[in-house]
Amino acid sequence: MVALTLAAIEIGARGIEWARARFFPEPHPFVDATNPVPVFEETELDGRRVFARTRHHPLMLPDLHFAAEKPRGGFRVFLLGGSAAGGWPYDLGGYSIADHLDKKLGVLFPERSIEVINAAGGTYASHRVRFVFDEVIDYDPDLIVVYTGNNEFLESFVFRPQLPAGAWKHLAVARIVHRARLAREGSKPSFDVESYNLADQAANRLSYAFGRASRYRRDPEQFRAVVESFRHNLDWMARIAAERGVPIVFLDVPVNLKDWQPNASRHREGLSGPERRRWRESFAAGLAAVEAEDPEGAVEALTRATEHDPEYAEAWYYLGRSLLALGRNAEAREALLEALERDAYPFRAIPPLWSVIEEVAAQHGVPRVAITRALEEASPDGILGAETLVDYVHLSEASQERVAHEVLRTAATHGFLPAAPGAALDRIRIPIPTAFRPEVALREGELLYRQYLVMRQYDRIDAAYDRYVDALTRAPETRPDLADYCARRLVLAQRIQAVLEPYRRLLHAEKIGRLEGAYTREEARRIYASYVALIRAIEAPDMPRERFREFVPPLRYRGARAPDRAPTD
Repeated sequence: MVALTLAAIEIGARGIEWARARFFPEPHPFVDATNPVPVFEETELDGRRVFARTRHHPLMLPDLHFAAEKPRGGFRVFLLGGSAAGGWPYDLGGYSIADHLDKKLGVLFPERSIEVINAAGGTYASHRVRFVFDEVIDYDPDLIVVYTGNNEFLESFVFRPQLPAGAWKHLAVARIVHRARLAREGSKPSFDVESYNLADQAANRLSYAFGRASRYRRDPEQFRAVVESFRHNLDWMARIAAERGVPIVFLDVPVNLKDWQPNASRHREGLSGPERRRWRESFAAGLAAVEAEDPEGAVEALTRATEHDPEYAEAWYYLGRSLLALGRNAEAREALLEALERDAYPFRAIPPLWSVIEEVAAQHGVPRVAITRALEEASPDGILGAETLVDYVHLSEASQERVAHEVLRTAATHGFLPAAPGAALDRIRIPIPTAFRPEVALREGELLYRQYLVMRQYDRIDAAYDRYVDALTRAPETRPDLADYCARRLVLAQRIQAVLEPYRRLLHAEKIGRLEGAYTREEARRIYASYVALIRAIEAPDMPRERFREFVPPLRYRGARAPDRAPTD
């Protein structure tokens, strides 16, 4: 009798859960938005009424506007996501995904008014993308394109557990009690819509610059919460779009596997002293073999390193690179995926997020644009790298066009276009300029060089530096008015390289356990102090000294901390 009573209570509780989810859904169980200022406001521009971007979203394009009333027979598309969706670093040059999509639709439907609104925001994670979605769905869209997943670990939330611990999570009664307690506590983290700008990302960029692990990687519960929050945001957008009858597509999220080192690496929990020594010996031997261009020796040593400590991402990365050098592409891909999965500060979309996109799209019947596959077809070995991505996730100019084409192809396949195209889709290709364009080259060169510097991509930063110097040298030849600017930036770049070169040699010695044999304590401290001062000047010049010091790990020398932290001024 007791068992039947408990079963009846559980069945009733599940019914309550279903009804609550169906009729009284919580707007967002993971985070709250504070100061929810709109992205757009209605105003007058050149004698016509438009919706223009407000001043509160500075990480979107500056001159973003569209007609307040959609023209009769018009076709309006919104592109949502982070900086990769927005087209960075080509978002101002007319060759972003949105630009290409606009041009292609204009060719296919020359009699219609085409509006492709690039409403992506730099560093926007899916909770911010969802906020934008909730607004733009009211602006009479004909298609919403969502390209998100790279920024989920950026903002420093402390999530509440959405389910009770242990086996209790399987009982509806326990889940209801748990949610009631959360509602009483009211302790959801929040994100500020109004004042969000690049300064809010200083903490993240400092973490990259010093190779620090993300808190989400150190706390499995918080990591799972990030993934589930991402799922909730995609699910919300898919459901609301279906309810409103607005076509929506999700893009999968390509990342640079073979030409981007993990942002940070960490050892597995409980690694003993002897295990750490064996790992260091194998890792050092593997790096030495990589530098000696001995891929077979590198594979042997780095395989041992991954067996001693399977959590250290960088070992997997160099193992993948070495396997690739031997033409063992399938094995290389698996190793590079392991490196991505174990990146201690993931700033690229990782496989658990890829799975969420696929699962939510399948659940709601949302078309998924397979842009990763399209880009892999453009890579000689089928693994994404510098041929298609200019850094860790951002598309090259040619890739922007290719992605726009895949979006258009998917929209046509699912009947989302305003009419049957008047020309074959595969003939609507937009050539990428090959001539030197000073403004584009300078912006690309500066942004990418800084990106490679802060995110510690020392294997390839020399190439980024050379490209930037080439742009600074050539630009004044066609734009004499840029001569003074280029001269100043060239001096600055040379100063940065002068600091960076000794620091990366120091870091290399530290990685392989030869710091003490290669440097005196004072030499090591002086080089490190110069690097710390450089990062402070570039990334956090206005941050209080004590706050900045929180991100600066001590230099370790002979197994103990150096006498002082590196100066932060």
